[in-house]
Parts: sequence; C-alpha cells; structure tokens
Amino acid sequence: MSKKQPSKWSQSQVASLAIAVVLYASTAHAYLGEKALTWAVSNIVLPLGVIAIVGALGAAKFNPKMASGAMFVAIICIVIAFISGQGNQLIQVMKP
Repeated sequence: MSKKQPSKWSQSQVASLAIAVVLYASTAHAYLGEKALTWAVSNIVLPLGVIAIVGALGAAKFNPKMASGAMFVAIICIVIAFISGQGNQLIQVMKP
C-alpha cells in the first residue's frame, strides 16, 4: 500500500481561494472571458493589424504579392476586432 501524500494546501486556504474566485467571477461581465478577450483584442489583434497595414504599404513598393497578403491579415484583424467589440450584442441575440 502506498502512503497518502500530505496536501500542500490546507482546507482554509482552499476555502479562501474558492470564495475569492466566486467573488471575482460575480463581477458584471456580459459573457465568460470578456476581460481576456478585450485584453487580447487591444494588446494583440489591433497592434498586429497596424503592423500588417504598415507592412503592406512598405511591401507594395517591392513586391505586390506580399502587400496583398499583409492586407488580408489587416482585414482579418479588423473583422476580429469588430466582432469582439460587438460581443455583448451577439451574446444577447444568442440567449433564449
């Protein structure tokens, strides 16, 4: 028989963590992951779109094929930013 390993966490620590998670999760968010999605759009998607547009302008001088690829990336970034900005309305439409 194997020995039972002592837990790293006490019951009071687990209970405190559970209460903290419940209190944090009870803040008013329209849908699960809204805060993470907002962060990702403002810190990843929009800068990527700006870099793609600048890259497309620079690449247009040398290789038009690269410029069209960068413009596709910029359009995709704009679409993702628009859809994530309209997330509250989309969730309301999908609710029964």
